[in-house]
Amino acid sequence: MAQVEDINIKLFSFGHSFGVPIDVDLLFSIRHLPVTNVENYQQYDGRHQRIQNELLHLAEYEGFLETIIEQLKNFINEHNKNSITIAVGCEQGRHRCDLETSTIGLKVGTVICQVDYSENFTLVNQDQIQSAHWSNQQVSVFTAYAWMSNSGGEGYSFGFVADSAKHDKYCAITCLENLVEEIINIMSDVNEIIFFSDGAARQFKNRYVIQHLTTMMDKFDINFSRNYFTSSHGKGIVDSIGGTLERLVWMEIMTGVICSSAKEFVDICRRKTRTIIVNLVQQAQFDTTRVTLENTF
Repeated sequence: MAQVEDINIKLFSFGHSFGVPIDVDLLFSIRHLPVTNVENYQQYDGRHQRIQNELLHLAEYEGFLETIIEQLKNFINEHNKNSITIAVGCEQGRHRCDLETSTIGLKVGTVICQVDYSENFTLVNQDQIQSAHWSNQQVSVFTAYAWMSNSGGEGYSFGFVADSAKHDKYCAITCLENLVEEIINIMSDVNEIIFFSDGAARQFKNRYVIQHLTTMMDKFDINFSRNYFTSSHGKGIVDSIGGTLERLVWMEIMTGVICSSAKEFVDICRRKTRTIIVNLVQQAQFDTTRVTLENTF
């Protein structure tokens, strides 16, 4: 469970034909690595899937990528800096170095995932004329963003919605397992998922969730690790995902659309956005997790 400090890493590619950049902390040259044989490769850069499929599995690239990551770790440990600039160059600065810079943070088969609970959304619906009969049921929204390497593409946003407003260990574990299943559906060759979250003890930073990761390793045949932000509330892209979903639903409610359950919340989100994968988590799933894990815990 590593404590993560905020470090701004600026990573860019360059071509030796156009000169070597200055004012960088780490500079790597990869002109010695093999070039691509993809037909009409000039129309692509190193971020294109065809280029990556051909070169990423070569031993020379895998070895050099490990070297870059190892040197970056050593630099971070030896220098007290909150901003690091890294330059990677090949001859033209378009194919080999773009490939390395686009994959330096993610090994093949690796997913980095930030998770968090959004603020519970209150479903305000009037059952009768008198204000005393207003219903104020809440739904919970578990949000996640996954940065994926290789076959997974760039990244995906997720929202898991439930009628249960609890954020306990059973709910968190259920949502994590649903998230992993979604990631596998998108990226079948995933072999490692690195989770980041805030340090909320009730939801994420507790011995129960950590213990269950070992069970998930056996269940999914994937390596898992957990990292926590030093602040109790790690802000990031997941905050915008939760805010976006709740804003979309609220705008529909303001036009007269009825939203009285998590299912209706999910239905509205699916109609209004195609960029966020939104799923319903049934109460039965939470109950199954509780029954399965109570004896273990």
